[in-house]
Amino acid sequence: MDLEKFVDPLPLMETIRPIRTGKNGDYYEVRMEEFMQKLHRDLPETRLWGYEGQYPGPLFDVNQGEPIEVKWMNRLPDKHFLPVDKSIHEVAYEPEVRTVVHLHGSETKSESDGYPEAWFTKDFEEVGPFFKREVYRYPNHQRGATLWYHDHAMGITRLNMYAGLAGMYIIRDRKEKSLNLPKGKDEIPLIIQDRTFNEDGSLFYPSRPPNPSDNLPNPSITPFFLGDTIVVNGKVWPYVEIEPRKYRIRILNASNTRAYQLYLDSGQPFYQIGSDGGLLQRSVKMKTIAIEPAERVDFIVDFSQMQRETVTLKNNLGPNADPNDKTDDILQFRVTKPLASGLTPVFWTITLLN
Repeated sequence: MDLEKFVDPLPLMETIRPIRTGKNGDYYEVRMEEFMQKLHRDLPETRLWGYEGQYPGPLFDVNQGEPIEVKWMNRLPDKHFLPVDKSIHEVAYEPEVRTVVHLHGSETKSESDGYPEAWFTKDFEEVGPFFKREVYRYPNHQRGATLWYHDHAMGITRLNMYAGLAGMYIIRDRKEKSLNLPKGKDEIPLIIQDRTFNEDGSLFYPSRPPNPSDNLPNPSITPFFLGDTIVVNGKVWPYVEIEPRKYRIRILNASNTRAYQLYLDSGQPFYQIGSDGGLLQRSVKMKTIAIEPAERVDFIVDFSQMQRETVTLKNNLGPNADPNDKTDDILQFRVTKPLASGLTPVFWTITLLN
């Protein structure tokens, strides 16, 4: 679809709050639900699956050394709305809609890891052979880092993810908090994904590969699929209004297949400070950042000299790209807000972090 870019504001992810605090740490309950959400000004509402009825899921923001418990609850329909290939991984002999949550990057015991065979159906009526417990425990004993959670069910992970079952999880530690990094409203988490939409706003996912052989089932698994539209935090090609100051930006590539080569059209550098495992030993000045599916990157951008300017986060498609490919744009930063009281944080280009 030919959708106009940069007409919707970027949604900022809401932080989930625990239901209660006990001797085992904060306790959360998270429901996986089907719902409708408007992803672009000119699109009808899209049917999605998400955690707590939102896409992407709510942000977990926790501290190192403070364990939490999460009860992930499947409240989804019995039938999938995307094409399920029942010829693989015994899918034909299992319930069509199954889920299990994997906290990607977490140092977690096996019973809370979210193995693909630890799936469960609505209200835990049926469970997979590796299912151990309804309430998962995350120790959060590792150093501060950007993690993420997503569906991991055997045979349908690609479909459940594409339907919307993904969210970000941040662990913070004392060392990070002692550094003079942008924080609060000056820290922007971004989840980047690609999607393709039908005219009615529904998600398109191919039922067969582009050139299927005669002996493939229908529908058949399509292991590699690139959407033609970029979605950030649940909006198609959004914009965000910011102040002329330094911002910390955490990016998760939650696309099924697509990798990105990110750069700023203003020519400004990124100061990368972290990756999947947390803060780097030293910050690195970079013009382009490569990020594969499931990877995370943590960096600073200085907008202090860009007042009243517009800066676009771009994706370098390479010299042989299709001229009709519109996935070269990701997000637009509009430096239009007045600088709030307080100095913009002083940032270092080569500073020891460990």
